[in-house]
Amino acid sequence: MDSFTPSCKRSESSHACVGRFTRPYLFEIIRELRRHHRNAFIRFVSDFLRANRGLRRLSLHFDMKNKAQYRRIVDRWISRAAKAGVNELELVPWHWRRAYEFPWRLLANGRGSFFTRLKLGRCRLGRHYDFRRLSSISRLYLADVNISQEIVIDILRDCKSLESLTLESCSSNATISIAPPELQLRELVVYFCFEITSIELSAPKLRRLQYYGDSALLSFKSVPCLEHVWLSYCTSDVAKYTFESLLPELPRVSDLVLDFRRLEVVEFDEAKASFPFSGLKDLTVNVFTTYKDDLIWIAALLEAAPFLEKLQTFKKASEVRTGNEGGGILWQPTNGFQHRHLRDVRMHDFEGSDVEIAFARFLTERAVVLRSLVLTGDCIYPGKSFAPKLRRLQYSGFSAQFLFKSVPCLEHVSLRYASSNSAKYIFENLLCELAHVSDLVLDFTSHEHLMKPRLCSPFSNLKDLTVDVFTTRRDKLIWLAAVLEAAPFLEKLQTTVTTVGSIDHAGNGGGISWQRSNGFQHHHLMDVKMHHFEGSDFEIAFARFLLEKAVVLSVCHGRRWTEKEKSHLLEQLTAGIASSARIIFSVVEKVVPYVL
Repeated sequence: MDSFTPSCKRSESSHACVGRFTRPYLFEIIRELRRHHRNAFIRFVSDFLRANRGLRRLSLHFDMKNKAQYRRIVDRWISRAAKAGVNELELVPWHWRRAYEFPWRLLANGRGSFFTRLKLGRCRLGRHYDFRRLSSISRLYLADVNISQEIVIDILRDCKSLESLTLESCSSNATISIAPPELQLRELVVYFCFEITSIELSAPKLRRLQYYGDSALLSFKSVPCLEHVWLSYCTSDVAKYTFESLLPELPRVSDLVLDFRRLEVVEFDEAKASFPFSGLKDLTVNVFTTYKDDLIWIAALLEAAPFLEKLQTFKKASEVRTGNEGGGILWQPTNGFQHRHLRDVRMHDFEGSDVEIAFARFLTERAVVLRSLVLTGDCIYPGKSFAPKLRRLQYSGFSAQFLFKSVPCLEHVSLRYASSNSAKYIFENLLCELAHVSDLVLDFTSHEHLMKPRLCSPFSNLKDLTVDVFTTRRDKLIWLAAVLEAAPFLEKLQTTVTTVGSIDHAGNGGGISWQRSNGFQHHHLMDVKMHHFEGSDFEIAFARFLLEKAVVLSVCHGRRWTEKEKSHLLEQLTAGIASSARIIFSVVEKVVPYVL
């Protein structure tokens, strides 16, 4: 409540008197309302935790202004979650850094054995921490937590099942050494822990490493299974260390990302690699450098990676120069070097400078089996492309493009694009990388007439598809029929089609002209809902197409229909079609589940 106004009308003097009378009590009323809402929420959460024994995940983001009161409440919730068998616990206090201390005492006598995933943000571990009470933890995420070498040693020693460790913005001025003899760690992520000066790794099962920071020295003593490495440096003096000391210790990696945010010109002597990357198949280079950088060092990496198949570059110059500024790549590989495995190259942020053109010419000349060279001006930051456990992705924006490198568990995807030219990217580039998802939401705008797309990959797992499109009157939804063909196990379809301009009703549109060859039939589509249904010609044609192919049809729209209109529409929908599908007329609002 921001203000208080009497509801009854009185004279001016009486109104002023009432206002003066109520003003001293205004903030007391606000406090009482807030206290009432807070107590109601606390009772709701407490009752929910008490009643739901099958709860799998509990995430608490809370304010610690009243430290003692909130600490008791949060402790009580954690205790009930432990007793209820919750597997995933996330605790993130707001505003007050490290005001909340994790209650280790509540996890005694095996009560913490149910937790398999734990995330602590802005919390204190306390002096009496005991990670033996979290022996079943497989994934641990510490954000803005004060740690030490002793704490890391205790985590790795006591958490016997730990497979993934993430440290984000954690303060520690010590060297982190990871070398327990029975370590099960498979993934290590270090984000912006600038006080960590060096990291020593001896992890026989480690497969993925991501490092974001300034200049921590990495030492690989024994990492025989390390395949995926992401290195992101914010300082400008890391080139010599990276090429002379770090990369020679990574000869077996198959996927390498180098991200230099402020890189000076790299000399060839620094980049020349006498060591081979015998297993490297995928290389991504993201560099913010000067216009004088001739990219010779990338060419040196190519010579050192004879089995490389995919290369992506993201080059952003600190100064924009055009014309004859660099002279291209002057270095020529020895012994008539030719690359016989590089097939796909994408050069992002391409501006057509002499250096970029020379490097592109170098690639076309030396990569004898090159299949595609994509030069794009799109500014795409690679992002966290290593996400082996990622299950849900939701994006809402203008025109971002995605690069999916390793997301084998991705099942639920929601993409909402505001750009009018996003349809081509969605159907030509994006969908082919989402062949394994089971739940897909597409929301986009198209001002062009979408033709039947070529979907080279079948959606073998897609069960639920939601499409919300703002398109033209010429769009006959042929592209949507093509998606149905590519998703043979789809069970549920929801569409919301909004057209530009007036609606053409039956008799003026021509409907869907594309017919699936070989008598296409969909044997799993059971439920179809067409939201915002207006009875236009192309909508009726698409509904008839579904009636021929599907088993159960449910038509949902956003306006009322008279009995005469219903009868006429039913006749249009079912004329000449033998179908046992249910056709339901219901008044509902436009509903698209953007949040999965």
